[in-house]
Amino acid sequence: MKKHLILTILFTLFGCAGLSYKVVESYDEYEKTGLTYEYFNRVQNMFGSMYLNLNKFDKSNDVSVFLTFTLKESGWIFIEEKESFQFLFTDGEVLKLSPVGRIDGEVDSGGGYVGVEESGQIAINKSTLKLLLDKDIKSLRVIGRQSNREYNNFATMQLRWREFSQNHLNEFLKEE
Repeated sequence: MKKHLILTILFTLFGCAGLSYKVVESYDEYEKTGLTYEYFNRVQNMFGSMYLNLNKFDKSNDVSVFLTFTLKESGWIFIEEKESFQFLFTDGEVLKLSPVGRIDGEVDSGGGYVGVEESGQIAINKSTLKLLLDKDIKSLRVIGRQSNREYNNFATMQLRWREFSQNHLNEFLKEE
């Protein structure tokens, strides 16, 4: 019993630390590429979580920006390939974005939980990033072949995107 209590306390103190928001920077000396990305930037609804992390990929001063997404839920929605991410702004404008490449899916289990993950990337250009940073997001609708999901409460996520962009994407966002 004591051992179980000690393990529970240790997990509570240290195990959850890996599940907190952070920004990670890495550099590959062989390929001369840099990657800076957010980890654990998410919104939730009653079905599960949607992680939307900004990523900056830098190769020879050629910068690409992506939103990596991971939908974690109890069942598949089978995210569509075209215009499946629809951001509704508070002024009524809708921004429709499409994943690039393949959308991966896998079963996630452990600790008595069984769920699914659907993940991929969305390429973000300068004007799209400015919209996501400058306008207040009311909600996100994710379109799937089986069903749709909606997520609200973007204040924290947008604040993190703004901080990430200010610290890592100034050159990308500069006017030409």
